[in-house]
Amino acid sequence: MSVKNVTFLTGAGISAESGIPTFRGPEGYWSVGSREYQPQEMATYAMFCQHPDEVWKWYLYRLGVCQDASPNDGHKALVELETYLQ
Repeated sequence: MSVKNVTFLTGAGISAESGIPTFRGPEGYWSVGSREYQPQEMATYAMFCQHPDEVWKWYLYRLGVCQDASPNDGHKALVELETYLQ
């Protein structure tokens, strides 16, 4: 089978098994901010303008979590489907 485009819709939970927090879980991105600020504040342009160092630390922490992760079975299944459909 050959298709021109393939789209898979997943949620943040697909990467949870790889150690990447979901958005709303106990350690999720919308649950963990900094000592002084809520994550909803951290993700704003106004916060970046007022406290860029604090916001950079928050985003760099998130980046580190993603860089340390490895693909899980869900990710690998998507690759297999993509390969099959090409």
